[in-house]
Amino acid sequence: MKIRIKLTYFFTLLIMAFVLNRCANPVSPSGGPKDTTPPELLGSEPPMFSKNFKGNKVRIHFDEFLELKDISNQLIVSPPMEKMPEVKLKGKSVIIEFREALKENTTYNIFFGESVTDLTENNPVSNFQYIFSTGDVLDSLMMEGKIMDAYTLEPMAGVNVMLYLDINDTLDFDSIPYLARPYYLTRTNENGEFVLYNLKDEDYKIFALLDVNSNLIYDQPNENIAFIDTLVTPWYHAPLSLPDSLGPDSLVAQTIPEDTVVHQAFTMLLFDEADSVQKLNKAFLAGKNKLQFIFKIPTENPELIPLNISMDGLSSIEESNKSKDTLTLWLLDIPMDSITFEVKDNGLVLDTVKIATVKKLRGKKARKKESKPERPVIKFGLQGKVIRPGIPLRISFDYPVKTFDTTGILLIEAEDTLKPEIRFNDSTRRFAELDFNWKMASTYKLIIPDTAIIDILGRANDSIVENFRTKAPEDYGNLKISIHVEQPGDFHLLQWLDKDEKNLREILVTNDTIINFTNEEPGTYFLKTIYDLNKNRKWDSGNYLYNIQPEPVIYFKKQIDIRANWDIEEEWGI
Repeated sequence: MKIRIKLTYFFTLLIMAFVLNRCANPVSPSGGPKDTTPPELLGSEPPMFSKNFKGNKVRIHFDEFLELKDISNQLIVSPPMEKMPEVKLKGKSVIIEFREALKENTTYNIFFGESVTDLTENNPVSNFQYIFSTGDVLDSLMMEGKIMDAYTLEPMAGVNVMLYLDINDTLDFDSIPYLARPYYLTRTNENGEFVLYNLKDEDYKIFALLDVNSNLIYDQPNENIAFIDTLVTPWYHAPLSLPDSLGPDSLVAQTIPEDTVVHQAFTMLLFDEADSVQKLNKAFLAGKNKLQFIFKIPTENPELIPLNISMDGLSSIEESNKSKDTLTLWLLDIPMDSITFEVKDNGLVLDTVKIATVKKLRGKKARKKESKPERPVIKFGLQGKVIRPGIPLRISFDYPVKTFDTTGILLIEAEDTLKPEIRFNDSTRRFAELDFNWKMASTYKLIIPDTAIIDILGRANDSIVENFRTKAPEDYGNLKISIHVEQPGDFHLLQWLDKDEKNLREILVTNDTIINFTNEEPGTYFLKTIYDLNKNRKWDSGNYLYNIQPEPVIYFKKQIDIRANWDIEEEWGI
């Protein structure tokens, strides 16, 4: 009995020690929502928007521990300094130490961008800036606006909006975005909106940059830009209302002059400058008897000149894609294991390349190729086995067709058997159409016997039976839109877009007209117009140095909701 009591007492002590140890060593709870809140600004020494600043150090206090991210690239001081201030952390505070004397009677804006984050989750204090004046007056002018994609008009977030002053005697003012960091800077929010506060009364060059390498200089070919082609002037804004901890009444109230423009928001269109320097990016064997040449920009007059074989000895077919930046050379025979080409565009030699014409297969891959005869890949342009009235049946082939025997092809419409006419609509014979007056609410069967199609590789088709149908008229909706052209003769490219903004149809409009979109599938659509200023029947981007803005686009005021068995009428002035 005594032994049993002692053991019970011993185990009781062990359990109590374990429990006490757990209580003395708490662990972080797992799970729970992720912290997405950025650090909160509590105050600063001296207060934000102070005037008559005389020191060389600033302390800015937040409510949690911090980390500095990419501060060397993110930090901007306006006006610029010869020696950038030293920025460091101490606990929950950011400390700024100036390493040169400040200018008298000057408003300074220290812009941190996204560099100040919390320590645990790296949530940034977006567009954080500390502002003060060394004089009696704090500059209190502003600019605001919105950045949108020039082609889609979607708002663009995270774009640097930068102001420059013409104060550099050694740099051409127009070239400043390529060579110098800005005088003032902010970034757009998720709605593409931006605001620049506490500006001095000067004329500025304004430039927007989607900065790929975060150096605040336009120096990358894939960086998108926006600009206004004249100098801009800021305007008055009312003093900001601040919490007591940030320094009440730190802004000077100003009387608005009678001739001052109080508000003038800018809209800037962001675009990728069209590259004008042609280059051959890649040349390779893309498939059996298929060589591809990929260019940097669309070609105008490409030439492929074989150097180790005569032009007469090279039997081939050339095909350019729709965007003109890829040239495919289909070899009708293989004269040698590799061919060296001189590649030109508009008479300019771009490169000399050697391309293998045969891909060697080894082992299992080679035996698998030999055991299974190849067939041409043939696709029919149908959506869910349905064809719309008034639309031809499109047929595509993966390789150019050498022979196409249409004598045995049949089209069965309900109970009727017909002899359809199929025509190629391209010089390479890769795309064909069966144009037919499809009846509504009918079924169809296209029969293509085997070996009717033989491509340049000698591959023949198996027999093909393609079933499809048309819907009833009440399954579709219709739109009739009256277009009024304000400047007759101008080129307008009217686009009919689906809900994903895929271009389904494009119509050139130069005068008042009525356009009917008939037998459209129910769904959401958009109408968009490109103002084709140079009349080349495509949208053109802008160019900063040539002071060319991207061609304007506008969208119809509302989305078009097509409903089954429903007709819509609209009017649009463009």
